[in-house]
Amino acid sequence: MYTSFAQRRRSRRIRLLLLALAALLLAGCLLLLPRVQGDLSRQSAASAEAAVRRAVVQCYAVEGAYPADLQYLEERYGLQINHRRYIVDYNILAPNVAPQITVLEKEN
Repeated sequence: MYTSFAQRRRSRRIRLLLLALAALLLAGCLLLLPRVQGDLSRQSAASAEAAVRRAVVQCYAVEGAYPADLQYLEERYGLQINHRRYIVDYNILAPNVAPQITVLEKEN
């Protein structure tokens, strides 16, 4: 079957347009990737901090005092923290005062 020069040129333009659109879509995805990763890291750290807070509240409800350290929660209340990934700052002032808890993700 015979295709005209105009048809071949139109077909070539369509392919180039589709290729350009695919390249723009890929570039957009690559530009958004660091932002998405940052959001996921912040959410993950917030989730780890929430887990520590839940364990602290559970300990206080059961024992009537806040735990002296994080290790106590890990040993007796099943708290699991990835210490290779997170730094947990756990400061307690007194057994009847809620501790200050901060969870930060370590830099790679």
